[in-house]
Amino acid sequence: MQLIIDIPEEIVKAIQNGEDYRYDIHTAIAQGTPLPKGHGRLIDEKVAYRKFYARCLASIATAVFAETPTIIEADKGDIENG
Repeated sequence: MQLIIDIPEEIVKAIQNGEDYRYDIHTAIAQGTPLPKGHGRLIDEKVAYRKFYARCLASIATAVFAETPTIIEADKGDIENG
């Protein structure tokens, strides 16, 4: 069984630092959220949304600039001469 449990950060840090910290694991398990069998992968929704938005925006911007007619060509004189 896979279970999501919420343990306060200060308790996790105390345990990671080797402190002898008493934490009621029975309570954590009883209050945990079981994951159903066959669940999909878990992702950070905020990160996924930001990446999706950034890629959509980049695609739209690329299309808009590509479809915009040139009024005056770029002056590449300084670039080509170094």
